[in-house]
Amino acid sequence: MATKKIEITNIDERKVPMKNIIGIFLRNRPFFGSQITTLPALYHLKKTYNDHALHLFSRYDLAWFYGQCPWIYKTTFSKNIVSDLAAFPKNCQLLVSFQPSSESQHIVKVFKRPLESIGFSRKHKFLAPRRNFEIPFDDSEYRASHYLRLVSRGSLGKDSTELPRHLSNPFQELARHSQISTNHHPEHMRVAIMPGGGAGDFKKWGLKNYLELIKTLRKRHGHNVTFDIILGPSEKEELKTLEKQKTSYINLHYNLSLPDLSKIVDCSTLVVANDCGPSHIAQCLAKPYVGIYDKHKPEWIFQHAESKILTPPAEGDPISSISVEAVENHVSNIISKL
Repeated sequence: MATKKIEITNIDERKVPMKNIIGIFLRNRPFFGSQITTLPALYHLKKTYNDHALHLFSRYDLAWFYGQCPWIYKTTFSKNIVSDLAAFPKNCQLLVSFQPSSESQHIVKVFKRPLESIGFSRKHKFLAPRRNFEIPFDDSEYRASHYLRLVSRGSLGKDSTELPRHLSNPFQELARHSQISTNHHPEHMRVAIMPGGGAGDFKKWGLKNYLELIKTLRKRHGHNVTFDIILGPSEKEELKTLEKQKTSYINLHYNLSLPDLSKIVDCSTLVVANDCGPSHIAQCLAKPYVGIYDKHKPEWIFQHAESKILTPPAEGDPISSISVEAVENHVSNIISKL
C-alpha cells in the first residue's frame, strides 16, 4: 500500500504538549484487516478529543498504514515493555488499550501516570490493571464495533442507531482525499470484487470462480454492470491472469492507497469479497455485501440488512466447495432489492 501521509491535519508535531497526547496500544496483529477495524475507533477518539494527538504503539512496523490517516499523529514500533516505557508520553490525557490482555499496560500506567485509562477486561487476571473505564473483551462481536464501544465508553452499543455512521466516518473521510478516477457511469451498476486473502489460500474462493460469477451476473442482469476487481500486494498471480483479460467492463485495481481503496468501495453498488482486509471497508460502509468465508467468524463480520455471509456446506469443507450458483443467487437477491 502507498505510504504517503495526507497532510490535512492542523497538528504541528513539534508543539504537542504531553498532556494533549492520547497513547493507544494496538493489538499484536500485523494483518491489513486488523488495522482497518481500528480506524472507526481512532477516528472517533480524534473527533472526541479534537485538540489532542493520537500516538499509536505497535509490536509491528505499521507506520506505512497509519501514516495514510491524517488524524494519526505518530505510530511507534515498540518491541517490548522497555521501549514502551521509553516512548510513552508522561502525564498524557489518556491511555487506551485495544489488547484483550493488557497487563503490561498496567506498568506503563504506573510509571507514566496518564490522567485516564480505558481498555478491555478479562476474568481471573492476577495483574489486571484498574482503569477509569473498561468493558469485557468479547471475541464474538465485530471487531470494529467492539473497539468503538470501548472508546465511546459504552455510548455506541451493539444496537446503537448511530453505530453505522461512526463505522463509516473514517472511510468517507479518506475517500474525499482520493484523486483516483472512478469512470463513473450513473446508469451502470458497480460491483466490487475482492478475490484476495493475504493470510493464505484457505481464504480464497478462487479467481476462476469469481470470473465465472462475473460472466453469470452479466448474463442475468444485462451489460450495464461494471466490475471493480481489487487486489492487494499478495495477489500477484491473480494480477497476471487478469491483465490478460482486457475487458471493458472490468476495472483492475492493484495495491491501492487507503484513500483510493475507500473511494472505489464507497462508489460501489455492492461488494462480493473473501474474508480479506479490504472487505472491512465495505462492511464499515454498510455496503450491500456478500462475504465468502472458509468458516463463520463473528469477530470479522458486521451483520446488517443487506449483508450475507456464505460458508462451505459442511464443516471442514474447503472454501472452494461453495458453488458459483449459490453466490450468484445471493448477489442477485440483493440486486433485486436495490
